[in-house]
Amino acid sequence: MSKPCVLVVEDNFDTRSLAQFILSQEGFDVIMVSSGETALRLLESLRPDVIVTDLMMPNMAGLVLIHTIRENPHFSDIPVIVLSAYATGLKEESFAAGATVVLEKPDGMLGLPETIRQLLAEPENKHAANGT
Repeated sequence: MSKPCVLVVEDNFDTRSLAQFILSQEGFDVIMVSSGETALRLLESLRPDVIVTDLMMPNMAGLVLIHTIRENPHFSDIPVIVLSAYATGLKEESFAAGATVVLEKPDGMLGLPETIRQLLAEPENKHAANGT
């Protein structure tokens, strides 16, 4: 049985490194990218089990990335977790764009592995604005 694959989209090097460490230690295959554009290019050849994205990134904001993911039928059903310092202020917008779960940095980082496991355990693994 292969490890679940998590695509993390985060422009901050330190946050990417911490996410890589935490998720790898918890048994996930982790692919790190620093931009929404790179994430979309990667999705053409990779199908991660879960996508984790920041909101505030240069060139392509996380909300635009989520909306773009949801518009593409090839990967619109992949759960998307928002992990951002601005998560609380942009919670409604995140869910409207298609986020599955919204977590606040830095505290949400610690709960990220369990959140991913819960999403992967859901029967249909469909995105829903449940905020858990």
